[in-house]
Amino acid sequence: MTDEAELCIQDTKVCGGPAVEPGSVVSLLYRVALAAEDLETGRCIETNYSPDIPITVTLERDQLLPGVYEALLGMRSGGSVRRVHIPAALAFGDRGARGVPPGSDLWVEICVMHIGQSPPEPDRNRTALGFTSTGGG
Repeated sequence: MTDEAELCIQDTKVCGGPAVEPGSVVSLLYRVALAAEDLETGRCIETNYSPDIPITVTLERDQLLPGVYEALLGMRSGGSVRRVHIPAALAFGDRGARGVPPGSDLWVEICVMHIGQSPPEPDRNRTALGFTSTGGG
């Protein structure tokens, strides 16, 4: 078992593009679940895989959940996929969030499509992962 504030990362697909680093502008797809098996069955509390419309984020600590920020570091563009168990301490902690009960761990699958500037997206509300659009709107 891991420390309660330690990420558990599994790379399921690694591509050869540039690596995500602090300050990178990243276009990605993601799925969020409250249990690992829910990622397998598609029972997610939030996803943008269904319409396959990537969200674009700038990798900055104050813009993402701590666990998401750490999980993205080092991923490579071109379709790399990473599954991550994010303990509550690196997610929403005791406060919870929309669809996420207080004290809940998150299981996340992230697919990095592109690193670099992307066309602006419409402004979106903050999602369960703390992602916000970098594009205007």
